[in-house]
Amino acid sequence: MAPIERSERLNVRIAPDEMAMLNALADAEGLSASDVVRTLVRRAYAERFGDKKPKPKK
Repeated sequence: MAPIERSERLNVRIAPDEMAMLNALADAEGLSASDVVRTLVRRAYAERFGDKKPKPKK
């Protein structure tokens, strides 16, 4: 499978306890914090919209 092109950036401010939670999730899954965020976004999108493809913003 070809790698996914990732050209977009997301900058978010979170509280220290939220960062600790994110790091704990990442460590528990053997993933990076970025991978955890991507996984959670995909999961939430699938739960809400199913297989419907998102429309890119122009």
